[in-house]
Amino acid sequence: MSGIAPSPSRVCLGRIADAHGVRGLVKIQPYGEDVGLLEALDVWSAKDGGDLLEISLRNLVGRFTLAEIKGVADRDAALALRGTELWVARADLPEPDEDEFYIEDLKGLAVRFASGEDGGKIVAVQDFGAAPLLEIRPPSGPTWYLPFTREYVPDVDPEGGFVVIDPPEGLASE
Repeated sequence: MSGIAPSPSRVCLGRIADAHGVRGLVKIQPYGEDVGLLEALDVWSAKDGGDLLEISLRNLVGRFTLAEIKGVADRDAALALRGTELWVARADLPEPDEDEFYIEDLKGLAVRFASGEDGGKIVAVQDFGAAPLLEIRPPSGPTWYLPFTREYVPDVDPEGGFVVIDPPEGLASE
């Protein structure tokens, strides 16, 4: 895979992780540092459309942000939103700083080992709680995860359409 990765028209900034309490509040797991964008921009419940959600942020609870969503008045309605991703228009977002990336910009990038060998492509970026992980589909075999750190991913070039990886010994084979 080579060339420039297409820039998505919408970017996922978080997901509704669960309900909180009985009055319809939800816990949002943000995918970036500026969770305030979810309150300031139009937010959709799906990448290609879905419902337009009006979100009012409340406060932080651990790694989650509590929020109220207009029209969600009880726990059952909040629980029905569990797992909903929160999408905003890419054009409305600020450009990321150097060495910062929107998750959507990483998906589909070619993966190269530091040795130059083909490593496949990034199919997803997951965060199970500890830190972001790149889910990599190699040229053959099952997908595998690599921590998204400078140590293991020393070069990220979305314009060039690739990342360079240097995984720990035994995690992946070239």
